[in-house]
Amino acid sequence: MGAFFAPKRIPYDPKAPLHVQVAQSFEVSRRNLGIERIDALVLHSPLFPYRDLLELWRAMEALDVGQLGISNCYDLPLLQRLYGDALVKPALVQNRFYAESGYDHVLRQWCDTNGVLYQSFWSLTANPHILASEALQEMARLRGVSAAQIFYAYLIAEGITPLNGTTNEAHMHDDLEVFDIALTCKEIEQIGGLPGA
Repeated sequence: MGAFFAPKRIPYDPKAPLHVQVAQSFEVSRRNLGIERIDALVLHSPLFPYRDLLELWRAMEALDVGQLGISNCYDLPLLQRLYGDALVKPALVQNRFYAESGYDHVLRQWCDTNGVLYQSFWSLTANPHILASEALQEMARLRGVSAAQIFYAYLIAEGITPLNGTTNEAHMHDDLEVFDIALTCKEIEQIGGLPGA
């Protein structure tokens, strides 16, 4: 068990069959969290070839979890194929929210149509140009909040759940205050029209 917690170690035997790797990783996560049932289990990224991805997904489907999801999946046809073949459909997609992926615009539309929750990560880190924009700075100044809070409010208004890994208590409070920020339709449109957005 100690080997699973060592740095640069993976929480499963890489020589084991995929379904065993999934079960081992799941148990390590459950132990690390100190809980009996996990609400959501997210595959870090697609696995290739596709038959391996589907085998791994089937192993995830056999676990007692609330929802299954996939991260780092920017290929809409691949996501659609997995969704079509899955017995337990992906309930969430976690992707880096950045200009190089076109902000997953088409993928997010598909998720919305199919009831799949889209979660963004690195939302602030990957978008310093938006945070520094005059428009966001002015919206923040007028409300007495930060540009980051305005951007999070924008993401939520767009149906995106921004993920946050802060360990700073003040930032946590600021992030919760985002739900009290009501952007106007004009402001949402203005942020969405920023260069690179």
